Amino acid sequence: MEESNKGGNENYKLLLEKLKLDLKATMSLAKGSETYLETLKSEIMGNPDPEIRSFVDLLSSGMKRKPRKLFIVAAGQMAFSAILLFMGLVLIFPTFFFYANPEVMLNYFGSYIVSVQPDSIEATVILAVDFIISVIMLLSAFQIIRYAFDNMKEAGLTVTDAN
Repeated sequence: MEESNKGGNENYKLLLEKLKLDLKATMSLAKGSETYLETLKSEIMGNPDPEIRSFVDLLSSGMKRKPRKLFIVAAGQMAFSAILLFMGLVLIFPTFFFYANPEVMLNYFGSYIVSVQPDSIEATVILAVDFIISVIMLLSAFQIIRYAFDNMKEAGLTVTDAN
């Protein structure tokens, strides 16, 4: 009985070695072609064969995250993106958030930038840097919202049409 188990174990090891070699060959072929990668992905991931599905599930079981953790991460991402969105808008439209009184913001930043004259090149550079930073903050906020949406979708929380 033990001899047949030993022979089965050897066959299993040979099959695993063959599988590894086939995977290496497939991935080396796929390196240069995006269409080949997409075909490979659709053929393996979308295959209805139960053995192939169980193999894919076995490989991806360690990568699946729990819905509760995904929701918490998404909530944190939404909060951080809200902060970035607010700060980006404050830097672009300071008069809107300071109730049409930009003096408040100028006095705040003026304590740090004492020697800058309004007509100087430094003032122009400061305005350009301010604008660039605010645009980067806004773009980052939108990208983080996108990641939060992906996390919520993976957690199973999606908005569906009422119809």
